Amino acid sequence: MELLIKAAAIGAVSALVGLAIKKSNPEISLLLVMAASAAVLTLALTMLSELRETLRMVMDFTSLQQTLVLPVLKCVAVGIVARLSADLCKDAGQSGLASAVELCGAAAALCISLPLVNTLLQTLGGLL
Repeated sequence: MELLIKAAAIGAVSALVGLAIKKSNPEISLLLVMAASAAVLTLALTMLSELRETLRMVMDFTSLQQTLVLPVLKCVAVGIVARLSADLCKDAGQSGLASAVELCGAAAALCISLPLVNTLLQTLGGLL
């Protein structure tokens, strides 16, 4: 919870300062927002590392295969990175580039999920 409060404070202060200087220095405003985004992302990664340890304990306890859990986590990570990158592109006024980043994220998620689909098909084949 403490990390979330820090992230919210960084975001709010950076957004207000960014808005205040956007008219006079739009480049500096964009750099400020990008730096704040990196700081908040670092905080999010800290929280996600704690989640990873918990998931590892759950997988050990329930005998879940890593091949079933990893693709899901990777797809979530790809979605987060693609969304953040696309939003930064939109903030910079590059909506076309943002769409390309989103498309690339979707393609990456599909590629990452292929082993999971393969495992599902093998399991279904074994049942038939």
